[in-house]
Amino acid sequence: MSLMRKHKQRVLAEKAALKAQEEGRNTTTPREPQNSPVHILTTRLRALEVELKGLQSTDRKIKHKLAALPEFDAYLDGIVAADTKAQDDILVMLMIWHFDCVTLDPSLLQRTLDLADYALQSDMKMPDRFNRSLAGFVLAELADIALATSKLDDLTVEDRDLMVEHLNDALTWTKDHDMVDDIPARAYKAMGELIGESNIPDAISALEEAHRLDSKKAGVQTKLKQLKKLQEKQAENQDANKQNTGTNPQ
Repeated sequence: MSLMRKHKQRVLAEKAALKAQEEGRNTTTPREPQNSPVHILTTRLRALEVELKGLQSTDRKIKHKLAALPEFDAYLDGIVAADTKAQDDILVMLMIWHFDCVTLDPSLLQRTLDLADYALQSDMKMPDRFNRSLAGFVLAELADIALATSKLDDLTVEDRDLMVEHLNDALTWTKDHDMVDDIPARAYKAMGELIGESNIPDAISALEEAHRLDSKKAGVQTKLKQLKKLQEKQAENQDANKQNTGTNPQ
């Protein structure tokens, strides 16, 4: 898509959202003319979903979604810019697709979380076929991504700290939403695993919260014991250093 077409799509999407707000309806209710960006992209999204149903491979499905995402970028930008806080089924579905595609393209994570943040602020709903609430879905998906990230051998300090920041943000966004306890437990487990020895008190605090929320399935006891043992050893070393420092040489 050319830059001019992207700009036009973004502007039209923003106008459509504002018009829908004036009329007291959702952006994606079936009252848009057939040549409107909402109608065109809704039709395109439905066609893509039919194509996805014809694929058996999960990997192929994700690659198919990833290839299609740029078609909707300008629309999403327009909806967010309009900031009407109205339900937008296209945005919610594409947020879900973004989460799916992060496994193949980690650079999408910030865009994904921006969409999730806007959807949560707007109190949007998940499609009917999903059992989880929007908040539960967002936190669960991010927790799984963060847990996978914590296991990377080549994880940089910058990427680790950024992922911890993302988890803190998501926990803040979703703290007032009801969900099963194992979801925030996984988020706190991921946080503790990521922080690890870089900040032992913070890591222990996160892992203990994970255990409190889901003592049977959190699976943090071994890591907690390791960190607490290391914390005790560090405290012993500090005490020894203080004693040595306070001893005057003869």
